Amino acid sequence: YTHYFEALRHSAFQVVSILTTTGFNSVDFNVWTQFSMFLLFVMMFIGACSGSTSGSVKVLRILILIKSIFVKEINHLIKPNAILLVKVNNRTVPEIVIANVTSFFLLYVLIFVISVLVILAVEDISMMGALSACAATIGNIGPGFNEVGATHNYDFLTGFSKLWLCGLMLLGRLEIFTVLVIFSPMFWRK
Repeated sequence: YTHYFEALRHSAFQVVSILTTTGFNSVDFNVWTQFSMFLLFVMMFIGACSGSTSGSVKVLRILILIKSIFVKEINHLIKPNAILLVKVNNRTVPEIVIANVTSFFLLYVLIFVISVLVILAVEDISMMGALSACAATIGNIGPGFNEVGATHNYDFLTGFSKLWLCGLMLLGRLEIFTVLVIFSPMFWRK
């Protein structure tokens, strides 16, 4: 039983560390099963709760997206004339919020995909290394997998890749729309 409790303790610690984006690790999760690593990778995109200082997409946005897909879109195909509302904690989520969350998520995924392509083009790194490096930096997670895993670091990357990943960290920490607003000429006009 000791082995199972030890495994449960380490896996629970890693899950909490990744969801809260604290960046700590207690074991080399690169030696875990592919299924376990995939679950950790998915959690890199979820993050913690809204209002926290954690990174990533955040649980509330994921919940709104899922409810929007299943409550509105799929049910709308079944009942095209029904008025369907997305509710969180018995409060209706306004359409503008659903649109903003959807836009944020699509922009997040687009930036992630472009970043993975850039890192793969510049570095001699595995696909999982590039995927996790980009997910870990835009989500401010910390360690990734393979070359940037729990027992490694980002030191071997070229200066360009480090700058790119630093940019992702800023985007993830400051929120994408905030950074885009700062670089918008309309923001600087009086």
